[in-house]
Amino acid sequence: KVVEDKETELKTILADLDKLKAQQSADKEQARTDFETAKLNFELAKIAKERMEFEPEAKKREAELEFERSKLAFEQAKNNLENKDIVRKSELNNLNLKISQIRSDLEEARKEMEQLTLKAPISGLIVYENNWATGRKIAVGDQPWRGMPLISVPDLSEAQVEVSINEMDIAKVEKDQKVKVIPDAFPNMEFTGNITSVSQIGRQKSSGSNIKVFDIIVDLNETDEVLKPGITTTNKVIVETISGVLSVPIISVIENEGKTFVFKQNGSGFDRQEVTLGEKNDNFVVVKKGLEVGDKVALRNPEVDVEIEGSEKKDPVSPLPSAEG
Repeated sequence: KVVEDKETELKTILADLDKLKAQQSADKEQARTDFETAKLNFELAKIAKERMEFEPEAKKREAELEFERSKLAFEQAKNNLENKDIVRKSELNNLNLKISQIRSDLEEARKEMEQLTLKAPISGLIVYENNWATGRKIAVGDQPWRGMPLISVPDLSEAQVEVSINEMDIAKVEKDQKVKVIPDAFPNMEFTGNITSVSQIGRQKSSGSNIKVFDIIVDLNETDEVLKPGITTTNKVIVETISGVLSVPIISVIENEGKTFVFKQNGSGFDRQEVTLGEKNDNFVVVKKGLEVGDKVALRNPEVDVEIEGSEKKDPVSPLPSAEG
C-alpha cells in the first residue's frame, strides 16, 4: 500500500513539474515581449524628447512626461523579466526537492517491501498456521503479533498429529502410548503412532470457551499420500492393553437392581447369567467372572421382541472372544 501511494504521488508531482515548466516558459516569453515593447517605447520617447528642444514649453513638458513614463515602464519590464528567472529557479528547486524526497521514500518503501517477502529455504507445500485468537487458519486482515507463526513448509517424509485432550482425561495420557489415527475423509484407513510430547500447561479450547484442553503430539509410524497437512483425524489413545481375558460387547450387558448380567445361549434358548465386570473401552468390557471361553451371549435382550421396519435381520448371538484393548 505504501509503495503504491508513493508511486502515485511521484507520478502526480512529475506531472506538476511538466505543467510548471510549461507555465514558466509562457510567462517568461510574455515578460520578454513586455520588456521589448517597453524598451522600444522608451527609445521612441527619448527621441521625441530630443526633438522638442526648440518647441514650446508645453510640448517640451509633455514630451518629458512621456519620456519619464516610458522609462519607468521600461525599468519595470526589465525588473519583471529578471524576477521571472529568479522565481522560476526557486519554484523548480522547491519542486525538485519534493521529487527527490518522494523518490527516496519510494526507494525505502520498496526495500521494506522486499524485506517483507519471505523465501523458503526449501521447496514444498505451504501450510497456513492456526490463529489462536480467531480459532481458524491465518487469513488476510488478521492482526499478527511478535513471534506469531504464520506459515510453515512441512517435511512430508514424516507425519505428526496434534491432538487436544480434555482436562478430564489428560491424567490417563503419557508419552510413548500408542495411538490409532483415522483420517475423517478416509474412515476406512487407520494409521498408528506414538505420543512423543504431552503439554504440561492447559489452554482454552477456543477463544471465549471455558473448556480446557492439553495438546499432545503423535508421531505416525507410516506416511501416505492421503495424510495432507491440515486434515482432521479421529484419534484413539491406547491407555492400557489387557491380554488373556474374556470380554463381551458392551451392548450385550444389562444392569438391573445393581446387578449386571448377560443372556448366555443354552441350546435353542438363552439364560440370564450374572457376571462380574472389569475394565472397558468404548466397545468391549472385561468379564472377570460368570462366563467361559466359547460361551455365546445375545447382543440384545431376547426377552424383548424388537423389530425395526426395513432393518436387516442379524445374528443376535456373539461368541466370546479373548479381548485386547
